[in-house]
Amino acid sequence: MPLTIEVWFDYICPFSVMVRKVLADAVTDPGTRILWHPLELHPEGTPRAGEGDHPSGVWENSVVPMARRLGVPVGPPHRLPLPRTALALRGYCYAREHGAAEEYNDRMFAAHFREQRDIGDPSVVLAVAREAGLDPDGVRARITSARDAERHRREQRDARRVHRVHTVPTVLIGRWRAEGVPTPERVRDVIAELTGPGAR
Repeated sequence: MPLTIEVWFDYICPFSVMVRKVLADAVTDPGTRILWHPLELHPEGTPRAGEGDHPSGVWENSVVPMARRLGVPVGPPHRLPLPRTALALRGYCYAREHGAAEEYNDRMFAAHFREQRDIGDPSVVLAVAREAGLDPDGVRARITSARDAERHRREQRDARRVHRVHTVPTVLIGRWRAEGVPTPERVRDVIAELTGPGAR
């Protein structure tokens, strides 16, 4: 049976960018499925200017060194307030259904971290979707749908209540769970334990 890796992520979390690179480096079997689950880091609103989303020094002492080590380009911390990501994450679900999940994620993360665009703005979400090769009218219909908004809220509740996911990134491989960014070596070890000759 193919191995499945589940990852909960948000576009405003720099460590969600890092975990994409870790998995790209660690997962070599093309049969392995990686399921990306959107999870809003700040569903009730984001920090205002002056409050800060990252404790003092975290960006310089943690984010930047990890990004350099993994070869992930990041810019300076995003200006506050941070954008709400519900619309961008709902757009991801549309992209996934239309075979453009990777392209959409590439562009959305770049828009936030490298280009300092407001990905909470519907017009930016649509522009990014277009850049990823998607039909902006289809994306617009999705992110303005009341039914889809309810689906999104339900999936957010389920992530927290059923899967007990409260931070991003969270990585689940079988019963093994990591909150934060595991090393590629640790991911490879877990995969080997689950798929090697002694695996059950």
